[in-house]
Amino acid sequence: MKRDKIRTSIKIIYFVHGTTYDNVEGKSVGIVAHRAPQLAFEVITKNISWEEVNENDL
Repeated sequence: MKRDKIRTSIKIIYFVHGTTYDNVEGKSVGIVAHRAPQLAFEVITKNISWEEVNENDL
């Protein structure tokens, strides 16, 4: 389970880096995702642990 969370976080980081710098500069981007990517965004952007994000997940 922990390995899957790490993989999801890494995929999100690569996605955000590539999207932000390569082809959408100056534009707004909306992202629709399932639960795991949404939680990964919270882990990355809020600099919190997976345990914390799971506790706060409604």
